Amino acid sequence: MPISATALLWLAALGANAVLLLTSRRAGTTVATRSALLTAAVVTVAAPAVVYGFAQLWGLGIDWTWSTIGFLALVAGAFALLQAGVLRWLGLRGIALLALLYLTAPAVAGLVPELLHPAYRVLLWSWTPIRFAADGLRTLFFSGGVAPALTTGIWVFTGLAVAGLVALALPRRHRASDAPAAPEVRTPVGVG
Repeated sequence: MPISATALLWLAALGANAVLLLTSRRAGTTVATRSALLTAAVVTVAAPAVVYGFAQLWGLGIDWTWSTIGFLALVAGAFALLQAGVLRWLGLRGIALLALLYLTAPAVAGLVPELLHPAYRVLLWSWTPIRFAADGLRTLFFSGGVAPALTTGIWVFTGLAVAGLVALALPRRHRASDAPAAPEVRTPVGVG
């Protein structure tokens, strides 16, 4: 459950931010910081509600506390802010990067670190945010929230949220290729 819940939070944030990016591009503008923050707020509330709803629907028998729901909200908000910052700076290329991270990180995060090849452990398992979320949820579900993994997870996701806010707040220089195309203005030509 912890890995699937974390993956669902990641996908919810990525889907919401991708829709925001694509609608902004279609309108010929860049993503406004206010829109990104509003999207992150919606994901922070809606994604944990969906995870909780699925858990209740499946009847997993997990004891849901306010600490667990709060941790899910922190993770969802951090994912949404981090992804909004990445998409603000990388545009559509950021979707490919975030999707690649999603495809590799849950598989590695679900493995026992001692069984991983040392290169995978260092290059992917050691820093992937999905691992910290899954470890924090395991602690809340099965250890009563007393393991150090929860404290580490709170620090990691607070840091990710701050990094996302900084990426959204920093002014960005627009290159000619980044600027939205100006609408073509056609003027009638007199004939005769």
